[in-house]
Formats: sequence, structure tokens, C-alpha cells
Amino acid sequence: MSLDIPMTKPTTNSSINLLLLSGLDGTGVLFKPLLQTMLKELQSKTCLLIYDLNGDDNQNLDYQAKRIESQISEQFADESVVVIAESYSGLLAYQLLIRRIANIERVFFVACFLQRPSHWAYLAKYAYFIQPKWMAFINDKALKYALFNRFGSDELLALFRQAMVELEVNNHKVMLDKRCENIVNLPSSVSTKSKLTNFKIANFKITTSCVYLQANQDTLVNNDNLAVFQQLFTNLKVVRLDGSHFLLQTNADGFWRVFLDFYGV
Repeated sequence: MSLDIPMTKPTTNSSINLLLLSGLDGTGVLFKPLLQTMLKELQSKTCLLIYDLNGDDNQNLDYQAKRIESQISEQFADESVVVIAESYSGLLAYQLLIRRIANIERVFFVACFLQRPSHWAYLAKYAYFIQPKWMAFINDKALKYALFNRFGSDELLALFRQAMVELEVNNHKVMLDKRCENIVNLPSSVSTKSKLTNFKIANFKITTSCVYLQANQDTLVNNDNLAVFQQLFTNLKVVRLDGSHFLLQTNADGFWRVFLDFYGV
């Protein structure tokens, strides 16, 4: 991951342990605006772990949840952990919660979904035929608006293109295809049977304190997904922010303010 941001071990008792789970690209590159905003103040008070979704050919959600649980144990032992899950990785964060991992203190779900996110999700089944390098030939203005709506900038577009290049040069396209297949196989509603056998909805409600952040210009995840979280979680705070589906990129400052509501430093 090419983030070029210093990440330090915590040096005080007031440290915060953060686990970041990235969106569909899985590279972690798109976390840069968030990290630049957060680490200005957290600095040595933060122990940061970014899970690499592309680190294993196996994109089975249950398998990856087990790997993440192992990394949490290795990195943080029995210390409390705050999880920030973006988009696709909400599926992984939910799997962690139903495993009842004791040291997960809170989860921030950012533009996440637990069922097929919208009618656009059907397009994911064609991902196999699309190559990340083709993004270089799409008009900048059109791609910027499609991804970031009115919140786009040249810097964000360059960051997205960087993530696509990393997928290409590291031969991680096959992992992206498998994640797209997972999305296609999600049920249209959590009350219906899923084709995705490695993802399950628990028969109990989640009591861990969680925050769901919804972007007001999200065209990829519809409002029905929020209702699902409200149905399955007993301690859920909902926050709506300006931004596109790429909320941590288009409104990193807004997320930071929400984060500070819970963790003033």
C-alpha cells in the first residue's frame, strides 16, 4: 500500500487502536484523505492496522473474518479496538461482530450494506470483463462525477486511478472479481435466502455500540440498507453527511468530526 503516512505505536494510556477495512478495491489507497485528517491529531496516540483484502486469493467472507480476528489478536492482544469499515467491508465487520470478538469496542459502518446494495449491484457480475487499466481511457470529468458527484476533485480522481493501477500491477484483479461475485450473490433482502453461503445473518441482534454513516449523495447504496442495520442492531447511531458513496474521500473532515464525538483527543 502506498500511503506515505507515518503510523506509530501508541505511547500513552489514552491510545486508540484502529482497524481499517477498505472498500471494494481492497488496496487501502483510498484511505489517504481520512488518514491525513485523522493522524494530524492522533499521531502517537494511535495504533493502526489496515487489513489487506488483496492479501489472500480466498475471498470467502467467513474465511477473511477469521484472518482478521487472528490479526486483531496478534496486533492488539486483549486491548480495545475500533473498526472503521468502508462500503463492501461492512460485510466483514458484521461477520466479526457475530463472532463476538470481545475487544471490538465500536464499529463505524461507512456507506455499508448487508444485502444487495442497489439495482446497480447487478453490474458487478460483469466485472470479470472489465480491466482496471481501462479506467485510464475514461474522460476525467465524467469519471470524477460518476464516482464523487459534485464533491470530486483532481486529487481524488488521481487517488482512484492510483488504486486501479495497484490492482493491475499487483495482479489483484482476480480478487476484485471474487468480491464483485460476492456482491452479486447477496440476497436482495436479508429476509430471503442468500446464494452466498459464506455470509450469514445471525439469529441474534448485535449489541455492540456502532455508528452508521450515510452519504446524502450515495447512488450505489440505497436507503433500504440502513433499515437493515436498524433491524439487526440494538445500539446503532445514524449520522448523515454530505458526500458521495466514497464518503471517506469526499468528506473525511465530516467523518473526523463524528469520530471525535466518541473519541475526543
